[in-house]
Amino acid sequence: MPDRRNVIASGAALALAGAVPARAAGLTVNQVLERMHGQIGTAWREGGVDRIITGSGDTQVRGIATTMMCTFDALKAAVAAKANLIITHEPTWWSHQDTLTALENDPLYKTKLAYMRAHDLVSFHFHDHWHAKQPVDGIHFGTAERLGWNGYRDPAEMRHYNLPATTLSALATEIKVKLGARTMRVVGDPALAVRRVVVSWSETVGFWSSRSTTGASRGRD
Repeated sequence: MPDRRNVIASGAALALAGAVPARAAGLTVNQVLERMHGQIGTAWREGGVDRIITGSGDTQVRGIATTMMCTFDALKAAVAAKANLIITHEPTWWSHQDTLTALENDPLYKTKLAYMRAHDLVSFHFHDHWHAKQPVDGIHFGTAERLGWNGYRDPAEMRHYNLPATTLSALATEIKVKLGARTMRVVGDPALAVRRVVVSWSETVGFWSSRSTTGASRGRD
């Protein structure tokens, strides 16, 4: 199986956060998920949106791909990486609950579903439990790790970070570079002194200073 550097060399693979071989040959999707249940940092509970969305739990796992959103590009990248279990944080079918009521006759739905069936793909929606991870929300931890901010987290509030003194302009540039963002929207004085950050990852990041408050808007989680 290609390593991660080879996987992301193709344009389609940019949709994947990672792709790894299934090291225990012969495991089914259900067996992989059972192993996850005890290792995600929070008690597993039924209900919510975390479940197999498309495919069967009895499917033999060839490889596992992780992605923020189960787009068609992510599916193609998984196939190229010889992975057939896709663990996606956001939906497969364009609504938080992965509701199919209005999609059954939709041509794009049919095309995407046919592709998944043809390649024996299984999508697992992994949202609620990753946000419930203790002691820190998995999305918060992962994004802060990418930015190098985990050492600056306020111990009393996981959404608050006390950063070394910087400016709004410099901080926006840092976020853009470290996250590989192609576009950003920043509101406020570029020279604004920033020292305290309150985050809601992928929605709004608020920068607190001694003079005023402003924000940098990104996409939706």
